[in-house]
Amino acid sequence: MLEDWRNVDLNSITKQTLYTMEDSRDEHRKLIIQLYQEFDHLLEEQSPIESYIEWLDTMVDRCVVKVGKLERKGQPWVLQHFTCLCEQLANTEPPVSHRQL
Repeated sequence: MLEDWRNVDLNSITKQTLYTMEDSRDEHRKLIIQLYQEFDHLLEEQSPIESYIEWLDTMVDRCVVKVGKLERKGQPWVLQHFTCLCEQLANTEPPVSHRQL
Protein backbone atom coordinates (compact mmCIF):
# COMPACT_ATOMS: atom_id res chain seq x y z
CA MET A 1 0.00 0.00 0.00
CA LEU A 2 2.86 2.37 0.78
CA GLU A 3 4.32 1.88 -2.68
CA ASP A 4 0.95 2.62 -4.29
CA TRP A 5 0.54 5.70 -2.12
CA ARG A 6 3.95 7.00 -3.11
CA ASN A 7 3.10 6.55 -6.78
CA VAL A 8 0.22 9.02 -6.46
CA ASP A 9 0.89 12.19 -8.45
CA LEU A 10 0.74 14.68 -5.57
CA ASN A 11 1.55 17.66 -7.79
CA SER A 12 -1.35 16.96 -10.13
CA ILE A 13 -3.78 16.27 -7.28
CA THR A 14 -2.72 19.45 -5.51
CA LYS A 15 -3.25 21.52 -8.65
CA GLN A 16 -6.69 19.98 -9.25
CA THR A 17 -7.69 20.49 -5.62
CA LEU A 18 -6.56 24.10 -5.52
CA TYR A 19 -8.33 24.75 -8.81
CA THR A 20 -11.66 23.84 -7.18
CA MET A 21 -11.13 26.31 -4.34
CA GLU A 22 -12.46 29.84 -4.62
CA ASP A 23 -9.50 31.50 -2.90
CA SER A 24 -6.62 29.05 -2.97
CA ARG A 25 -3.39 30.32 -1.48
CA ASP A 26 0.11 28.98 -1.00
CA GLU A 27 -0.80 28.01 2.57
CA HIS A 28 -3.43 25.62 1.15
CA ARG A 29 -0.81 23.95 -1.05
CA LYS A 30 1.49 23.60 1.95
CA LEU A 31 -1.30 22.08 4.04
CA ILE A 32 -2.09 19.49 1.34
CA ILE A 33 1.58 18.52 1.17
CA GLN A 34 1.80 18.35 4.96
CA LEU A 35 -1.26 16.10 5.17
CA TYR A 36 0.16 13.88 2.43
CA GLN A 37 3.44 13.56 4.37
CA GLU A 38 1.66 12.81 7.63
CA PHE A 39 -0.35 10.04 5.99
CA ASP A 40 2.79 8.71 4.32
CA HIS A 41 4.46 8.54 7.73
CA LEU A 42 1.51 6.59 9.18
CA LEU A 43 1.77 4.08 6.35
CA GLU A 44 5.54 3.81 6.61
CA GLU A 45 5.39 3.17 10.36
CA GLN A 46 2.55 0.65 9.86
CA SER A 47 0.65 2.56 12.50
CA PRO A 48 -2.32 1.05 14.31
CA ILE A 49 -5.83 2.05 13.26
CA GLU A 50 -6.12 4.32 16.31
CA SER A 51 -3.33 6.50 14.90
CA TYR A 52 -5.22 6.94 11.63
CA ILE A 53 -8.37 7.87 13.53
CA GLU A 54 -6.47 10.42 15.60
CA TRP A 55 -4.87 11.83 12.44
CA LEU A 56 -8.28 12.14 10.74
CA ASP A 57 -9.72 13.84 13.80
CA THR A 58 -6.87 16.34 13.81
CA MET A 59 -7.22 16.90 10.06
CA VAL A 60 -10.94 17.68 10.39
CA ASP A 61 -10.18 20.07 13.24
CA ARG A 62 -7.53 21.90 11.18
CA CYS A 63 -9.41 21.89 7.88
CA VAL A 64 -13.05 22.25 8.91
CA VAL A 65 -13.60 23.40 12.49
CA LYS A 66 -10.96 26.13 12.67
CA VAL A 67 -11.53 27.28 9.08
CA GLY A 68 -15.29 27.24 9.54
CA LYS A 69 -14.99 29.67 12.43
CA LEU A 70 -13.12 32.10 10.18
CA GLU A 71 -15.05 31.54 6.95
CA ARG A 72 -17.94 33.95 6.37
CA LYS A 73 -20.00 31.11 4.86
CA GLY A 74 -19.74 29.11 8.08
CA GLN A 75 -18.89 25.55 9.08
CA PRO A 76 -21.64 23.77 7.09
CA TRP A 77 -20.28 25.21 3.83
CA VAL A 78 -16.67 24.43 4.82
CA LEU A 79 -17.62 20.86 5.75
CA GLN A 80 -19.42 20.36 2.43
CA HIS A 81 -16.45 21.75 0.51
CA PHE A 82 -14.00 19.63 2.54
CA THR A 83 -16.07 16.50 1.88
CA CYS A 84 -16.06 17.18 -1.86
CA LEU A 85 -12.28 17.64 -1.85
CA CYS A 86 -11.77 14.41 0.09
CA GLU A 87 -14.01 12.58 -2.36
CA GLN A 88 -11.96 13.95 -5.25
CA LEU A 89 -8.74 12.72 -3.63
CA ALA A 90 -10.25 9.32 -2.83
CA ASN A 91 -11.32 8.86 -6.45
CA THR A 92 -7.86 9.50 -7.83
CA GLU A 93 -6.69 6.39 -9.64
CA PRO A 94 -3.14 5.06 -9.41
CA PRO A 95 -1.01 4.90 -12.56
CA VAL A 96 -2.09 2.24 -15.08
CA SER A 97 0.79 -0.07 -14.17
CA HIS A 98 -0.52 -0.32 -10.58
CA ARG A 99 -4.21 -0.87 -11.29
CA GLN A 100 -5.57 -4.33 -10.85
CA LEU A 101 -7.11 -5.58 -14.08
